[in-house]
Amino acid sequence: MKKYYPYLIDIVLFTFIFLLICLSLSVAPFGPKTLLTIDLGQQYIDFFALFKEAFLHDHSQFIYSFQKGIAGETIGLWTYYLLSPFNLLFLGFKETDFPIAVTLITYLKLLACSISFLYFTRQKFNLSLAYQLSFALFYAYSSYNIVYLLNIMWLDGMILLPLIAWGLERLVLNHDGKLYYLSLGLMLMINYYIAYMICLFLIGYALYIIFGRTGKLSLKDCGQRFIHFVGSSILAAGTAAIILIPTVNSILQSKGQHFQAQFDWQTQMSLADSVAKLFIGAFNFEEIKTGAPNLYIGSLPLLALLLFFSQRTIHWRKKVSASLFIGFYLLSFIYNPLDLMWHGGQFPIWYTYRFAFTLTFFGLVLALTSLEQIHHQQTFSPLVLNLLFYSLYSMYYYFNLSHYSYLSSAKILTTLIIFSSFTLLVYLNPSKKTAIIYPLILLTCLDIYGNASLILSEFSHLDQAKFQDYVQVLDRSVRGLRSGTHDFYRIDKDFMRTKNEAFFGQYNGLDHFSSTLEAKTSKLYGYLGLADGSGFATYTNPNLFLDDFFNIRYHILTRPDYLKTDHPGQYVIHQEASNFDKEAYPVIDQQDRYLIRENTSRLGLAMEVSARIVEDLTPFKDHQPVENQEYLLQLLNFDQLAPHFFEQVPLAEPSYDNLVVVSKGDGDYYTYHKNRADQVGTINYQISLPTTDPYYLSLPSQYDNDAVSLNIAGQGLKYYRPYKTRQLLNIAYQNKHPNIELAIKLHKIPFKANLPRLYRLNLEQYQRLIKQRQANILQIDQFKHDQIQGHVHIQQDQAYLLFTIPYDPAWKISVDGQEVKSQAVLNHTLLAIPIEQGDHQISMIYRPKALFFGIMISIASLLISVIYLYMTRTKKGCK
Repeated sequence: MKKYYPYLIDIVLFTFIFLLICLSLSVAPFGPKTLLTIDLGQQYIDFFALFKEAFLHDHSQFIYSFQKGIAGETIGLWTYYLLSPFNLLFLGFKETDFPIAVTLITYLKLLACSISFLYFTRQKFNLSLAYQLSFALFYAYSSYNIVYLLNIMWLDGMILLPLIAWGLERLVLNHDGKLYYLSLGLMLMINYYIAYMICLFLIGYALYIIFGRTGKLSLKDCGQRFIHFVGSSILAAGTAAIILIPTVNSILQSKGQHFQAQFDWQTQMSLADSVAKLFIGAFNFEEIKTGAPNLYIGSLPLLALLLFFSQRTIHWRKKVSASLFIGFYLLSFIYNPLDLMWHGGQFPIWYTYRFAFTLTFFGLVLALTSLEQIHHQQTFSPLVLNLLFYSLYSMYYYFNLSHYSYLSSAKILTTLIIFSSFTLLVYLNPSKKTAIIYPLILLTCLDIYGNASLILSEFSHLDQAKFQDYVQVLDRSVRGLRSGTHDFYRIDKDFMRTKNEAFFGQYNGLDHFSSTLEAKTSKLYGYLGLADGSGFATYTNPNLFLDDFFNIRYHILTRPDYLKTDHPGQYVIHQEASNFDKEAYPVIDQQDRYLIRENTSRLGLAMEVSARIVEDLTPFKDHQPVENQEYLLQLLNFDQLAPHFFEQVPLAEPSYDNLVVVSKGDGDYYTYHKNRADQVGTINYQISLPTTDPYYLSLPSQYDNDAVSLNIAGQGLKYYRPYKTRQLLNIAYQNKHPNIELAIKLHKIPFKANLPRLYRLNLEQYQRLIKQRQANILQIDQFKHDQIQGHVHIQQDQAYLLFTIPYDPAWKISVDGQEVKSQAVLNHTLLAIPIEQGDHQISMIYRPKALFFGIMISIASLLISVIYLYMTRTKKGCK
């Protein structure tokens, strides 16, 4: 039982620090705040709702979901965000209490980091318990962990890394590969992204272990040990193929579309910038976007790390290997190609230098190696020299504070005092003087608590009561509206807390934000004038046609009078963008904050279109949303001769208030300057509206809310940003005023942008088309996220059935029991099948081949691994 005492002490110390941090920051359940901030509050919390729903109710969402944007595979989402075993705890919490579950899981994951590193330390090093406990705590509460705490799924890598590293040492030095194979295989399954970085680290760490050994080395022996490492790594990856193969397929459809193929040796930062965070609390919020690596691991480990290179008893090969490895990290911080390599070929969007946790671990290993050797020699001179070195390092940044906004004189001086105190304690040698143990542990706790509190105080955390309030509003608004197993439609809201609320509200939505979003979805949104990006798609600024095209039945809209009064204690909802044409739908319910409108005539999940859809592979053009929508309308009209549904309305020459056009570019790209810099500049358009049809303003992609604000008839006109392409904004529906004024106010000068355009939708002609097409849309008989059955009547002799589903060859579609080959249409964005005239039964099932191949490879690798480990064990027994 005594062998567990160190772990019990570690749990007590860790819990004490964690409680202090939670209490000081008022984190739930100890206060009104939550740990929900940035992506944890805006992405992952919704994915945890998907996790619970898929486990307890709808298992089909393990592989596919219509709650992900307009639709999409979810294997990649699960493998990146949701495969941590700790997530099972969410099953025991109500959605309103998810913030408390996040606090609990964060505590358990960080605690597991500490226990895992303590185990590694006790297996590898012969050190006093005081050092073992201190370093376990420093590892768990390292700056990397605290800063990236919000990326809660990455913490599993920090938990397993010590076990993988110890397994690697046993493999390379003792030919015992069981722990390495199991821990690496598990890591590859839980989070492939962090596992990829660990695999890169293991190459360097294996070389460090092999060449850092004492005694005579032979090239043959080193080569055999390294090959043993490579072979075991391949077996571990093969066993995890059930996860990795489908994940690779998902990546190729999503973030892989944005792979950075060109490398240039441009520097990202100087050496001084890359190592500037070796101080307590060296962080501010701006650093989360483009900052330097978070490398602070505590003053005691820093001291011991410096001692590593001045210890005469540490073999020179170990020092050289460590120096080369650290040097490679420094080059990775400085040069773009190496940084890209660590991040899988893509520069990270926020959360820079995500691989820095491996250097945190390696630095602690070197520091422990140093402390293990320190009692073999006189320590006074090396300690004094290292204290002098760190003092000079501190002085450099002290006198250059203006260049480092996240540093302060107080942070630097506090760290220097703690560093000096640890220097004294190490000199007094806690390994032999038990009286020194207590000050060392106390100083460790103070160092950790101060660093964590300073870092976490830089974040803005969501209030628990407001989160619960919004969850209740969301649930009430969609309750009774969700489509069932015998129907399919989508629900749209003009307000949002996150872009993934369809998961939390368990309805078929249209928005999504994650690294696994299909590139086809974001491309389609861009072509149609909707908000899109490399990782998000948002259904804002739509129009009547897109509402029908995407089969939106219910529109949940912010009440116009809601924001006219204050609402203390509530999560205040607000309209993301103006949409006057929503008035076309009747109101079926009203609440204090929102109202619900119903669209009764829609185009279903799939619709009959002209066979011309396959004649042109790229009919959609960039920055032409109206023309692209017109193309869709003509397909729906079976290419019958008819006037255009959209008609461009010429805009009269505008007048300028406090603005001058200094350049017209190619005739449609203006550059504006102000006459008086201290006043707003305005472009004024007088617009004539001769009919009551809907009118849409095509805004250029250069417009954003920081630079441009819009007013129509004296009222503010809201639009969504950011946009990569032109967006459409409805400015009039059933308008009673034949003439209105559009004011475009420019707040940032000089400003460059293309000109806006105005379009009218022929409402009568459009409504006639939608009424006609009600007979030619897919009627759903049975619906599950991965299996759909329905029936359809086709009017044309040779037609195509167009699905508002991103093209994915994993969909197997049968018409009247005969499988048909699906085709990628509309610039390879949506899915369609050929179909003949008459009544047909449609059957769809989603079965990705990558999952089947992954299962086969995993089984084969597992069998090979069992045979290999058995043979290795047998050979050892014979010896």
